Amino acid sequence: MVNDVLGVESRTRRAEVDAVVLAAEESIPDDLMAGRIDVDEALERLHVRGLDAGVALFAVDVWRYALGMLGENSVPPTLSSSLETTSQPAITDPIPASLTESEPDVVGTGFPEPTRGPQVTYPPPPPVPNDDGGRAGATVGSNRSKSRWIVGSAAAALAVLLVAAVVAFGGGDDEPDEVVAATTTPPTTTTVAPTTSTPTPPPAVLRFDPEATTVGDLERSWEVGTDTIDATLVFTNSTEEATSGTHYEVVPLSMAPSPAAITSPTEFVVIRDAAPQGFKRASEPATDYLVLAWDLVVEPAVTAEVGYSVAVPAGAEISPDTLEMWRTEQVAAAAAFAIERDTPPTLTVTTPSGTVFQSQRVDITGTADPTATLTLSGNPVTVNPDGTWTMSGDLAPGPSTLDFVAKNRYGTEAAVSVSVIVELPAPTPAPTPTPT
Repeated sequence: MVNDVLGVESRTRRAEVDAVVLAAEESIPDDLMAGRIDVDEALERLHVRGLDAGVALFAVDVWRYALGMLGENSVPPTLSSSLETTSQPAITDPIPASLTESEPDVVGTGFPEPTRGPQVTYPPPPPVPNDDGGRAGATVGSNRSKSRWIVGSAAAALAVLLVAAVVAFGGGDDEPDEVVAATTTPPTTTTVAPTTSTPTPPPAVLRFDPEATTVGDLERSWEVGTDTIDATLVFTNSTEEATSGTHYEVVPLSMAPSPAAITSPTEFVVIRDAAPQGFKRASEPATDYLVLAWDLVVEPAVTAEVGYSVAVPAGAEISPDTLEMWRTEQVAAAAAFAIERDTPPTLTVTTPSGTVFQSQRVDITGTADPTATLTLSGNPVTVNPDGTWTMSGDLAPGPSTLDFVAKNRYGTEAAVSVSVIVELPAPTPAPTPTPT
């Protein structure tokens, strides 16, 4: 604000302005008004901030002048006069009567006037507009403007007094006074043009690495819309025969918290939700991804396209980092799902191979994955929730080989065979009748 009021003059008063501002930052005005000022301690604080002893003393004198503590006819302090003062006298200025009368609770007792070094006399400072509306005679050095600020304790009036004091350093000459350089370089101000950072928008299309599937080579891409993320799956059949199969698409829960957020013009089936459901899935751990399935047929030497959209919450902004995080999660989840999908279900036959049955009715027992589908020669065998199963049936006499096949929900098979023998006991001969 001081620079704004000084205008062009501020460029030649940089050292004075910096000194006054640093003194304010170090609470020198508060200490003066409260009567607790210690000159050595105050000057040391300013020295730590980079001011020479003379410049620091000048900063304190400016605030004393602005607060009306130098007397009615005091000459405005200047940087040159402070530099000429080699000693550091104690600050023992009397408090103005108007200040003690208006604010007795924050001002201490009076102080004797300190001994000053040589003072440089300047012409009266130029008039500065104030609350008098710019009337003639309303100058900064007048008692009326000082007492009005002291009584009102207005920060704006204090700033005007400070500006006037700084202006008074150069006097009323047409040419600005030369500023005496302090031994310590005053702080400099570097003006940097404001920059506007525009957030980088997410890429229009995010493409994945190609994948090999049962129906052809897959190219996946995501496109960020205003309220959806649109996924496109392009399958290319480069063979000379039609391909068919099921494509399983993995979607991270961080991207789609539930299947309700996903829509597709092609009918799909939700293979895995956020949490397992039903007794057949009770043994499965909860996963952090969804699994969707499409049954596809791709003709030879053509491409087939499947699309789906994931709704984005209203007001949400998808950053490039978020999009990349989802892609990383999708790749990791797809790899984990591929292991699960391609791992055959567990299947064992607990009936020992080579068991001999004495009747055609036999019971074959074993264990299997509760989520698997178990068959014997195409006929279903029920698997209990605990994974045990029993096959009961009639076999022809002699040896038999039984082939059991278990499939997980993705069609991956496990097969186990067992050989058993049916030996029926020889019939008991009829007794020979005794002749009579």
